[in-house]
Amino acid sequence: TDLIQVRFNASALFALTARSELYCFSLPSYQLQRVIQCSPSTLRFQVSNKYLSTADRHGHVTIYLLSTFNLLCQLPQQTYQCTAMAFCDDRLACAYA
Repeated sequence: TDLIQVRFNASALFALTARSELYCFSLPSYQLQRVIQCSPSTLRFQVSNKYLSTADRHGHVTIYLLSTFNLLCQLPQQTYQCTAMAFCDDRLACAYA
């Protein structure tokens, strides 16, 4: 499966595939911890030490609690897709275009 995006944090490696599957591996062993089925057409994700967020091409941004991989919340849908995301002190900033 084609990879869209790969990211690291202090304890894990994350890989988003073209099938909207987000693979979460523990470091340094690279053992698979979880596969998150994201909403179809997920284009990007961002990770902090506490949270994981995903964004799709339909303006949806979803936030998960990293310790359990449980869905925490979904931001209100926007007209445009989220083109950039970043966590700063566990606050998520999103840019839409």
